[in-house]
Amino acid sequence: NSYATGNVTGQSRVGGLVGENFNGTISNSFYDKTKYTGNGVGGDGSDQTGVTGKTTQEMSYGTTFKNASWDIVADSSVTSLTPVIKWDSINNKYVWAIAPLALTYTLTDKTTTYNGTTQNLSTFYNNSADIFGTNYSFIDLSKYKFQVAGSDVTGYKDAGTYSNIKIASNSDFLTIANSGNTDGTFTINKADATITANSDSKVYNGLIQNVSGFTVTGLVNNEDKSVLTGITGDNASGKDVGVYNTALAGTDTNYNLTFNQGSLEITKADATITANSDSKVYNGLIQNVSGFTVTGLVNNEDKSVLTGITGDNASGKDVGVYNTALAGTDTNYNLTFEDGKLTITKADLTATLNDNSKTYDGTSYSGGNGITFNGFVNGETASLLGGNLVYSGTSQGAKDAGNYIISGSGLTSNNYNISFVDGKLTINKKDLTISNITANNKTYDGTTTATLSN
Repeated sequence: NSYATGNVTGQSRVGGLVGENFNGTISNSFYDKTKYTGNGVGGDGSDQTGVTGKTTQEMSYGTTFKNASWDIVADSSVTSLTPVIKWDSINNKYVWAIAPLALTYTLTDKTTTYNGTTQNLSTFYNNSADIFGTNYSFIDLSKYKFQVAGSDVTGYKDAGTYSNIKIASNSDFLTIANSGNTDGTFTINKADATITANSDSKVYNGLIQNVSGFTVTGLVNNEDKSVLTGITGDNASGKDVGVYNTALAGTDTNYNLTFNQGSLEITKADATITANSDSKVYNGLIQNVSGFTVTGLVNNEDKSVLTGITGDNASGKDVGVYNTALAGTDTNYNLTFEDGKLTITKADLTATLNDNSKTYDGTSYSGGNGITFNGFVNGETASLLGGNLVYSGTSQGAKDAGNYIISGSGLTSNNYNISFVDGKLTINKKDLTISNITANNKTYDGTTTATLSN
């Protein structure tokens, strides 16, 4: 349990611990190999068993001797960095005493990224060079601890910058120098995460519709989106057809957030517009049909919501078919059009052939006595009729006394159904007077028929 220090110079055959030609047993002993470059014992070219060379700093570290089973204590009243003999009045014995090894620390700044777990400082300051600027391989780093503002710190979890980190000793044989120390800064950068708002497409239903929620990629340590408490704008709502975008925003303690906005798309519902139709009888005036019905409207909406519809009317005067020309668009409906029509049918017109009469004159009858109309509307007259009246029937060519039919045809009209009613021709007998007639006398002979003759 001995040690040797100091420069050995001037002689080539003197030892670091004892001289040459030593006989005996040495155990648990040391020499300062920083100051003496030879072997442990004498100059015979070989180390002596039980003698270990240590550097000057190792020789100033009490644990070096304690690990060799020395009866040694750390004593702050001792100024020597090598052990000295001191009386232990409590235990009534001499012990080795050594001043605690005071080192100046220079904590390098460390940077990492948030990983969802507590990141221990000892993981990053895991060699003496990171703490003291020099590699003291003989020092057990577990004998040191980290402190901030006098409180022990083992590590940090959340992203942030943690400064003023100091080193304190857990060992009696080690202490920290009172000056010249450099505190460290431990930075945990935010991890990167991407928030994508949900999107949806819905068909217009006349009500407020919405989409909400979001998904996240990049979260660490099996964290889920519940850790992101400051996110807003992950919803979009609307009633009318259109695209409504979300407005994702927010920040988080541990994540750099990138936002992908979502959208609610409301597409048009389908509706069918059917124009009204009607059938009317010609009346000589302008007639019309208008209006429409709708199927497919939602949420009890009625056709009053369709403000851009045109062409739902048709009008005309003369007989024929007049079609509507529906057209238009709407904000919320895809419109399908079914046109209607106004049908004007012919009015009924009765054409009655006038009766006629004559006295037998031995000539053949032709022509007629005109025609009487019943059914003209709106003050119209026969001047609007086309064609020519043609007389027919048994009256044509009739000569002898009697009753004959006067029929008619040939008149036409676009607006009237013409029905002809027969008239009657009466040829009365002519009066004939016979005078100066003398009857011949005849005698009845009992057997023959008497014949009168002129």
